[in-house]
Amino acid sequence: MIMVRESGNRIRLTARPIFSFVRKEDKVPDTRKIKTMAIVPAAGSGSRMGLPVPKQFIQLRGIPVLIRTLNRLIQYDDIIFIVVALPSEHIALAEKLLHTYFTEDQRQRFLLVAGGETRQDSVFEGFRSLPDEPDVVLVHDGARPFVSLSTIRDCIIEAASRGAAIAAIPVRDTIKR
Repeated sequence: MIMVRESGNRIRLTARPIFSFVRKEDKVPDTRKIKTMAIVPAAGSGSRMGLPVPKQFIQLRGIPVLIRTLNRLIQYDDIIFIVVALPSEHIALAEKLLHTYFTEDQRQRFLLVAGGETRQDSVFEGFRSLPDEPDVVLVHDGARPFVSLSTIRDCIIEAASRGAAIAAIPVRDTIKR
């Protein structure tokens, strides 16, 4: 949550966490009752990596990073629909990958759309493409395949109960000003 404080002529913004993760001893709500969909922005060019293909299509132990990410999300059965925003020139490649790595039933849970020029535009296109009004929409980067199922569950629960949630890990790098 962002707090805004006015002090004289200055406005000060401070950030604080909007939730704490669900503890094991807490009674965990049944996420099957929460209508959950996901948007996967994966329309980046990966230009900083200097590779001929975007990083979401790079193979990690023989499987494209995007497929590993989608596989993690599809493993969570309570996510009923996933919109993937891609560069328009790579939608055909993504279709082939879905046919290679997912069953027909699993593929029914995906919709591939052309992303926008920015991540914000891609997420917006994802929201416009949702087939119904969900209770919770997860937004997860297509090049981040290592999210745990417990983190997904915790985000769904917290977003449903508090209106919003964000998963984060502590920064390990040195941050210089």
